Amino acid sequence: MHVSRFGNMMSGSQLENLEILRALYKADLAGLRIAFGAQGEAAGYLKFACKNRLAGTSFFLLEECGGAHLAPPELVSQLKLFHLEQWGTNQRLLREARKVRNFLTEAGIEHAFLKGIFFSQQYYESPDARIVADLDLLVEKASFARADQTLRDSGFDRRSRILWTEAATARFTSSFEYQRGDFELDLHWTVGEHPTYRIDTQRLWHGRQTVEIGSDTFPVVSVECALTTHILGAFRDLELGTSTLRPFADLFRMLEKLDDQVDWDQFLDRARTERTFRIAVNILNMTLELFAGRESAPYLAAQLKRHRGALASNGAVEALALVQPAGKMAFRNRYRAWRLYETTLPQSLYWWTVSLPFRIAASPRRTPRTEGVA
Repeated sequence: MHVSRFGNMMSGSQLENLEILRALYKADLAGLRIAFGAQGEAAGYLKFACKNRLAGTSFFLLEECGGAHLAPPELVSQLKLFHLEQWGTNQRLLREARKVRNFLTEAGIEHAFLKGIFFSQQYYESPDARIVADLDLLVEKASFARADQTLRDSGFDRRSRILWTEAATARFTSSFEYQRGDFELDLHWTVGEHPTYRIDTQRLWHGRQTVEIGSDTFPVVSVECALTTHILGAFRDLELGTSTLRPFADLFRMLEKLDDQVDWDQFLDRARTERTFRIAVNILNMTLELFAGRESAPYLAAQLKRHRGALASNGAVEALALVQPAGKMAFRNRYRAWRLYETTLPQSLYWWTVSLPFRIAASPRRTPRTEGVA
């Protein structure tokens, strides 16, 4: 087992649980048999999966690979309960998504769904494969005011508060939050916000796709936009000290399916232009480290090897400690994240301090979640 200065922060059971998750995502039945044999009991993996919001997904993957007979029966039963609750929640979200799509279409507002149940359909081939808390929508910035009004007219309240002016608040965030009853929605005009970013928001609209769920068709973002969204989202969670394995698991699922379809050289060149290169290569490298995934994504792995001078992670143990921060690790995460911005460390600290009240106002419900059965 690889040992680093982070080794004492990771128990053996954590690494054993990670081995189970790796085998599930790779549909590796032989590895799954060994990993469950090493783990020895059900409660440890269940706690690990809930903490990382992957309990329902674990059941889905067990069924997908035909490996349920290799897991302790009591664990399978518990994971199934999470998946059943997940199914019910996601079906309600799907009904709300139809309404939102119709509201915006009738108002003539171009839009595309990000993440959530639509990501699940695209990359897991089921809208119920992942636990989803809300809907995320992307609109062009020029259409934001009309989209905002359309949502309000359809019964949504905007929960994001405004400090100073709307433009000033929007400078420090990429979305505003809305709620109707117990249904939550994030309305995005870009996929990430920082003074160093130079994200081409028009490019986000290129290559948009549609996803079919049942008899319904929904507009979704392009592959490149989805990759950028997940990379920046995983990075933001690391910076905030609220990270879990879930965004990295989703990224790995994308990489398994897209590795030979993405021009990684071109993708990373665009990241350089948009000043997100160091973030992108480090988040992608952490994903491959966590899931021992270089053989699953050989084209990306070859690109990352070319850029190893820009990589900060030293292996899976360190990566696992970073994505499950506790205590002082949360502060260390922030320090490491700031060093990945295309600016000096003091400038990153200054921006964090100035932007904090605006980000808190814009994201009042941005708190860590864990998975649980009602």
